[in-house]
Amino acid sequence: VHLGLACLSLGLIASHAYKLESDVVLKPGEETIIGSYRLRLEKVEENSNSNFSSLVSMLSVFDVSGEDRI
Repeated sequence: VHLGLACLSLGLIASHAYKLESDVVLKPGEETIIGSYRLRLEKVEENSNSNFSSLVSMLSVFDVSGEDRI
């Protein structure tokens, strides 16, 4: 039990060390850089069903140099 708790704690600490969070507002066609990635918002679509509504966005993700599409 103690080894499992230690592994869980180590995993939580390690996952937060690599976490990168950013709030960005983009319009379709606009881009932003987050860490080593460049993100472009391609489009946003609204979907409606009888019991819920949703917004779905399409993003293109590139490495920061813009050469490789991920």
